[in-house]
Amino acid sequence: WYQRRVHGDRLIGLLRKMAWPVDPYTSDCLNDFVSSLLQDSDDIPLDSSGSYKKDVVPDLFLCQDNTINKFNEAVSDQDISVARRSFNLKRHISTKTNSPLGAFSLGKPAPCGEFTAVATDQSSSSDHYLVILNIGLMKHNLRADPVSCFVKLSEPIRDVKWLSPSILFCAAGDGLFQVFAVNEVKSELNHIGTISDIHSSYIREVAVKESSPNLLASGGFDQTLCLLDVNQNSSCLVQRVDLSGPVGSVKWPSFNHNVCVSCTLDDGRYLMFDTRQPLADPVFYFNSQKEDLFTHERYSDHNVLLGYGDGELNSIDMRLGSACIVSNCTDPFVEGIGSIEYRSDTSSFLTSGYTDWTLWNHSCNLAQIVCGSKPGVGTQQNLDGFVTNATFFGSKEILATDSVGFVSLCSFG
Repeated sequence: WYQRRVHGDRLIGLLRKMAWPVDPYTSDCLNDFVSSLLQDSDDIPLDSSGSYKKDVVPDLFLCQDNTINKFNEAVSDQDISVARRSFNLKRHISTKTNSPLGAFSLGKPAPCGEFTAVATDQSSSSDHYLVILNIGLMKHNLRADPVSCFVKLSEPIRDVKWLSPSILFCAAGDGLFQVFAVNEVKSELNHIGTISDIHSSYIREVAVKESSPNLLASGGFDQTLCLLDVNQNSSCLVQRVDLSGPVGSVKWPSFNHNVCVSCTLDDGRYLMFDTRQPLADPVFYFNSQKEDLFTHERYSDHNVLLGYGDGELNSIDMRLGSACIVSNCTDPFVEGIGSIEYRSDTSSFLTSGYTDWTLWNHSCNLAQIVCGSKPGVGTQQNLDGFVTNATFFGSKEILATDSVGFVSLCSFG
């Protein structure tokens, strides 16, 4: 679709530069031809040279020339206690198991209603756990124990996704997927299956198709992108493509009719695939020629945010082909971006990683920083290697975990 769009626009521009057509009949024929090229897609106004008009590109402009506020400076004094609630999960698990814990790095939380699932994500952790927390209880009573249930594991969990309110799908170990059943009140976790022979090394991220949660995409250090169908009786593997580079992030959002999977590679490449076709050929390919491209987020049919290990954010418009970068900036709080998440109902997006998180407000052609959070609430740890994983929780709250075992809930509006 994108290739047809780009080549069609180039042909239109060439014909117009030749001052053709010259008569009304041929002009009508050209208009019909243009319409057929642009069918099944949004009309994009072109100027007389066949280029996109400046008022439609870009959708999003990343701007640093705005007031930047730390979170505790962005709210009034009376709201401070409500704005931030922190919980030492490491200490609570240690108390419940009656055993001291060493390193206790937590991965990105996976919310489900008033609950969230979170797991230890680093092999350096002395013990590994998958935990379900009652965040609703944590909001209303700081003294209450929000740990709803937990299981001890033999390996770290790199990513956690809910396939339904009762099924957790976890990327664990050397290319293994672990599946857990959760009861209705989230008080019990039971391991119900292991899926192997998909990846040969650690998985970095799993993406679930919104319209069909039995369909998933995954990628990681074995340099492959895989499509899975967990409803298949034999092998869950549907397709696999070798990308010749570690896969850093995988997304399957509702945009593009929910049929396109996208991924980034650590060497700076971004690719998008139509899952209705063989994965051998991407429908869009962009090489940013900048290493440490660790994450991305698609926030429209055409627009993507790319996040790098040095804190740089790039906004690209896929309609512009190889010259698709429309703006960039450096995140002032997140020194190394490991995650980007967009929320359309509040027009905001969230970056997190080393060592912090940043909330941005997207309005028309502008993205403004709303606030950031000071890492390691209640701790005095060395920030070397400190990582924060943040996600939206409801419409006005952010849930964050970190690499020393803290869980924090912050409200922002």
